[in-house]
Amino acid sequence: MANERSTPSDAFEPFIYILNIIFWGPILYTVFVPWLSFAVIKIWPAPILAGYFNAMASTGWLVVSVLVVVGGLSYLGLSSYRYAQKKLAYDAEKAARSQAYEADKAARSQAVKPER
Repeated sequence: MANERSTPSDAFEPFIYILNIIFWGPILYTVFVPWLSFAVIKIWPAPILAGYFNAMASTGWLVVSVLVVVGGLSYLGLSSYRYAQKKLAYDAEKAARSQAYEADKAARSQAVKPER
């Protein structure tokens, strides 16, 4: 029996997980692996695959990982700032429309008074 509440997007749910892994995998690798390699070199006296850890803990990779983090945080900060500005503008416009509606309503009630 088919699910009565299924939507067409439910069929694409596994692909969304795969796309998230494809997108976030390299970013997280670039951010965490250099620092983990740096920790391995500092803590472990003779690590296996020492060349890999030394290469990944090089200054270039550490700088790139910091740049990726800073770029991501600046993007999140900028997008949240833009969202807040749009919300403020929308709230101001909504308040102005409400005020104009109330003023128009008051003007109509004053203008259309039945005379007896």
